Amino acid sequence: MHVDYRIPTGVIAAHPGPTQAAVCFFQAKIEGKTGMADTPHLNVDPIVAASFTILSLQQLISREDDPLHSQVVSVTYVKAGNALDATPGIVEFGGTLRSITTEGLYRLQKRVIEVVEGQAVVHRCRGAVEMEIDGYPMYPAVVNDEKLHCHVEDVGRRLLGLDKVRPGEKDHGGRRLRFLPAASSRGYVRHRH
Repeated sequence: MHVDYRIPTGVIAAHPGPTQAAVCFFQAKIEGKTGMADTPHLNVDPIVAASFTILSLQQLISREDDPLHSQVVSVTYVKAGNALDATPGIVEFGGTLRSITTEGLYRLQKRVIEVVEGQAVVHRCRGAVEMEIDGYPMYPAVVNDEKLHCHVEDVGRRLLGLDKVRPGEKDHGGRRLRFLPAASSRGYVRHRH
């Protein structure tokens, strides 16, 4: 069971199969050559490379994946220089990758590395990606066992009433409860704050 503030108090919601997305964090670094803004031909601009890279990452979902497979690429930060008259030497950016299946996340991880490294080379830069946080390369997807899910629904109906058991929604949140056994069924129960 997991608490969900979106579900009314006294109601449980669950569904069989994939229920919470596999998630990983990524951090990318694109390195160019710093220099003065008045001599751009002597610089290797990592900001241009990072801009193309971030746009290319957004296309991984819209152009490479089946639209029925739920996936998300979020670039949540970009960090570069702070001088108004110089090209920085390095741009760092990162965010999260999410897929309703663990296999889908593995594919996204591979493609993010290829895109970052490839776009960096196209722009005469070097690119690198790290995909680990807190010692974990990723949180696997939570997949509810169908038989156990049916049992939870049956018990819920008997204890709470027919109208208190509802179909659940898939969730792209990133929580450590993914390391519970893959066969565990989950339901949401709201608590009062």
